Amino acid sequence: MPEKTYVILDLEWNGTYSRRIKGFINEIIEFGAVKVDESLNILDTYEALVRPQVGKKISGKICTLTSITNEELEGGLQFMQVTSRFRKWMGGAVLLTWGTSDILTLIENSLYFSGSEKIAFLQRYMDLQSYCQYRMG
Repeated sequence: MPEKTYVILDLEWNGTYSRRIKGFINEIIEFGAVKVDESLNILDTYEALVRPQVGKKISGKICTLTSITNEELEGGLQFMQVTSRFRKWMGGAVLLTWGTSDILTLIENSLYFSGSEKIAFLQRYMDLQSYCQYRMG
């Protein structure tokens, strides 16, 4: 039986106003992930910058927090391209995030850019923070 793999995803985003929805959206600007085996050995890493399509400039606060610059983002890929590449890289791994904010932002961006909340690679998901809190009492 093949060993399970896990992908721990960390997203960075910039809050920006969208005229299309007449409200704010947390637009993802970076995917960062690590793929591990059942023993938590690192198998691979993934990093991709996402070129903003809603807010053309990221805020100074986000630049300071993430060290990502507007110039770096100019060379990024569009959200749908990044999610497609991430899906292939992830394979059949279980997706983990720390808390629910990353997964909710991923769903929000998917709905905004593709018109669907359904995310192809979101078959098996776990909130690692909730699991750790449960296990540690």
